[in-house]
Amino acid sequence: MQFGARDIILVGFDASISSGLHWHGAHLDGLGNPHEGTVEYWRQCLDDAAMDLDRIGCRIINCSQSSALRAYPKMDLAAAFEHLKKSKAQ
Repeated sequence: MQFGARDIILVGFDASISSGLHWHGAHLDGLGNPHEGTVEYWRQCLDDAAMDLDRIGCRIINCSQSSALRAYPKMDLAAAFEHLKKSKAQ
């Protein structure tokens, strides 16, 4: 990965739309909000990248409480830090 990152923890990657809006609500001043098809495309791109990222040695853990991503192992943040700590000690 760029700048040498090998262990990545995803936080807040819901990759979905609730009530037709981003997680942060509507954009202001005429900016468009993504629609469901766009967000599904983003989710698919992130999931499709999982095998390539694994092949180059990147470990990605999804710590998002609610997430539509399917290709990354899920765990809570404390468990992810412990998992990475143990794997580095080996």
